[in-house]
Amino acid sequence: MGAVTTVLIAIGGVILGWITIEIAYKPCLEKGRDAIDHNLHPDYDPDDQDNNIYTCSFES
Repeated sequence: MGAVTTVLIAIGGVILGWITIEIAYKPCLEKGRDAIDHNLHPDYDPDDQDNNIYTCSFES
């Protein structure tokens, strides 16, 4: 029973850590995900690129 408890605590810690990182770096992660989505779009044209999509700032 002790092994199961240890595994559940470890999984809970990983989930809590993931949520913390998602909240702390939300502006950067959103811009990064938007940049990935933008580059994977089938109609993407590098000549029409928006240069501000790759910058990250913690100021909203």
